Amino acid sequence: MKKTLLSIIAGLMVAGTAFAVPDVGDRKALCEKYPDRYVWVEATEACIPLNPCESNDESIRNSYCSKFKLYNFGSNRDLVIGRYAEKVLGTKVSDIKEVSDCNFGVKTSDGGYLLIQCWRNFRNEGYFNANDYSYTPVASEVPDKYTVAFALADASQIYDRYYMGLGLNVFDDRMIEEQRYLNRDVDLGTCEDIADFASLLSGTLIKHSVMNNGGCEFKW
Repeated sequence: MKKTLLSIIAGLMVAGTAFAVPDVGDRKALCEKYPDRYVWVEATEACIPLNPCESNDESIRNSYCSKFKLYNFGSNRDLVIGRYAEKVLGTKVSDIKEVSDCNFGVKTSDGGYLLIQCWRNFRNEGYFNANDYSYTPVASEVPDKYTVAFALADASQIYDRYYMGLGLNVFDDRMIEEQRYLNRDVDLGTCEDIADFASLLSGTLIKHSVMNNGGCEFKW
């Protein structure tokens, strides 16, 4: 009987060891040991790839890969990401790290983490002109010609809940030449916010007016 009882206890100890829940501290330490590959997310106590958008795990992509696409990736990058975190996520940015070209890992003050991608990887692909189908390589900043359009695109994503990234063609030469943009699907209560933030980003005063048939017109 005594030998049988000892055998059962030994078996339970082995089983318990095999199925023990990993210690959070150990997982965090292991994650932080490889900062070039992984990041520890305090809010969820999870170790995930630095670029969760490239993960094969759908749950990781859904949880940490932001649907927000960044247009202003140069000197205005932190301002845009900070405003997005504040207005859309209800938190603040604590750190931004470029994990690869135009892919930015963002840590937030509530212990969260997300990966924000550029709307286009401009550093590798250049700027696309819809009229002549040519590419113009740009290393680090938005060309002056497109500054207002890119600013409106970022501001619209942040303030307009109806914006889906489809209503503004940032390379529309007619819009740029006429210096006006009409968005018929905008949430009218946010027109002023869009105009103000886009003005701040672009350094150009953008005025707005609500159209009688709906929508908001921006002029600069």
